[in-house]
Amino acid sequence: IVDGDLAEKLEKRKPNWVQTSVSKTAPVNSDLKEKTDIAIVHLIHARCLPFDISGDALFSKMCTLIRATNGTYVPPNRHQVSGHLLNSLYKAHMQTTKASLITDAELYGLTA
Repeated sequence: IVDGDLAEKLEKRKPNWVQTSVSKTAPVNSDLKEKTDIAIVHLIHARCLPFDISGDALFSKMCTLIRATNGTYVPPNRHQVSGHLLNSLYKAHMQTTKASLITDAELYGLTA
């Protein structure tokens, strides 16, 4: 059951929140959308995340990727997050950073 104030706040949310369809062909059941919105709000509040995370580009990208799995996505467990997934993220960012530095090596005085 949704508190009246919470329902009102959900209705007044920013226009750049999560899109209102699961896929391009299937509209979202309004009850399911409301439950999803409340689950997101619950996560944000319970984990003390900033409220503007819902408009963040990374959050939107995550929602889009999850939506593309057509309901088959299973979130990683804490061991996967703290293990190989975190290592993969680190390696990807290091490669991007190194490539950027090498591109501007003369400016920064770096040697390869």
